[in-house]
Amino acid sequence: MPAEYNAVFDLCEELPSDKLAMIWDDDHGHEEHIRWGALQDLSSAYAHQLQEMQVLPGDRVVTVLRQSPEAAAVMLAVLRAGAVLVTMSELWADGQLRQRHERVEPVLTIVEARLSDRVAGLLSGPVVKLEELETSRDCPFPTVVLSADAPAFIGFTSGTTGPAKGVVIPHRSMLSIEEYIQVQDLHEGERYFAIGDWSWWVRKLLGPWKVGAVILVYRYDRFDPVRLLDRLVHHGVRNVFINATALRMIQRDVPDTAPYRDAFTTITSSNEALGAGTATWVRDHLGVSPREMYGSTEMGLFIGARCHEPVKPGSMGKPLGSSVVRVLDETGRQVPIGEPGEICLKAGSTLQYPLGYWGQPEETERDFGGEWFHTKDVAYVDADGYFFYVGRRDDAIKVAGYRIAPHEVEAVMNTHPDVMESALVGIKDPVKGHRLVAYVRLRNRKPSAGLLEELQRLVKTEHAAFSSPKELVVLDELPVSATGKLNRAQLRRHYAAFSESA
Repeated sequence: MPAEYNAVFDLCEELPSDKLAMIWDDDHGHEEHIRWGALQDLSSAYAHQLQEMQVLPGDRVVTVLRQSPEAAAVMLAVLRAGAVLVTMSELWADGQLRQRHERVEPVLTIVEARLSDRVAGLLSGPVVKLEELETSRDCPFPTVVLSADAPAFIGFTSGTTGPAKGVVIPHRSMLSIEEYIQVQDLHEGERYFAIGDWSWWVRKLLGPWKVGAVILVYRYDRFDPVRLLDRLVHHGVRNVFINATALRMIQRDVPDTAPYRDAFTTITSSNEALGAGTATWVRDHLGVSPREMYGSTEMGLFIGARCHEPVKPGSMGKPLGSSVVRVLDETGRQVPIGEPGEICLKAGSTLQYPLGYWGQPEETERDFGGEWFHTKDVAYVDADGYFFYVGRRDDAIKVAGYRIAPHEVEAVMNTHPDVMESALVGIKDPVKGHRLVAYVRLRNRKPSAGLLEELQRLVKTEHAAFSSPKELVVLDELPVSATGKLNRAQLRRHYAAFSESA
């Protein structure tokens, strides 16, 4: 590893100006091809202005921007100037946005003009509108080179169990892009699409560029599975990163998949378990077996189904790159093959290993100061070294002394022809400890009269009698966290509110 490094030096200083970087598309007929020369010049102009506004290396700069060529150039500019890029999403509620903003104490915040009224009085410190930044300067901005361990990014945990924490990621993290090479099999010049906003994690912008890929940015007014597939085919995108929820919506809402069969060479997914039913559907209808990956806000993606190894249905794959991953019991010992335990990553075994939480030294020492980083996720490993996700450590439910992994029961319920996705939660019960409640999202949005009984029989047959749900709640959408993971805590709160109003 080099002693000095900047995560975007090669992108801003070394790529040929005529190389295609990005394709921009939206639902209103706007289409643009952006080359690296344009991005380099625009980010250089922005970086000059950051310097003129007294932004110094190590200062935090917050961006609240939708995906666009200009937003990408701003992010490059912040990093070129040696500042720390803190991406935030306008989808966060005001309280969440303020709490995160106050946590990092930025010297500058850059927003789109349409958000200026909202952030006025909400966010402290100087706020600049993207549209008011100058787009050209006469001389190029020399990218600042820092220690490879210097902070580059701050991303936030989902905050489902407490206030969101700002994870500090160093510049060296972008020397490690195994997920794009070993799992997504991304190549130089290949056209690539990743669903989701860069605000959640800017790595999905920079990682493909590091490989030399061309990124498709498709800004849609609302998610339309058919429209999305049409735009991907139109632009020649063959490599797609898409979450499980979106794949299930494609499964539900695309009646004719013939035009898209064999259109893609690689489909990858992460953040939530895909499920055998959806994985099989994707293979049979789109002509490619989806590959799953696993990671966390703190560590990025460090387990994946490698592209040159067989896909095992339901498996997340194997550790990537230099990552040392073990499944440990509560005493810190490695569990036997096939036994569930907590997924733990050896401290410092990957270049993505973070510097800690911003402004929280005690929490940093607790989570990152030991031999292992504890993900709080449960999995087991088979004899071939493949990891299989079981669920969150805190999600395990005890009923009459039986320990139940919700993910296993959900995988069974998801095989029911009427169920698009499901969630099993435990509601406190004075006698048995917990009572099992199944939340489901349906394919046809109208449940059959006997759906609960059908799910009970299915679970009893395919899993166990003691893990059968006692109640059923149907929702249009299941709640997810800011990072796209199922939010069970919100479901429990929903049930409590529902019970009080009943």
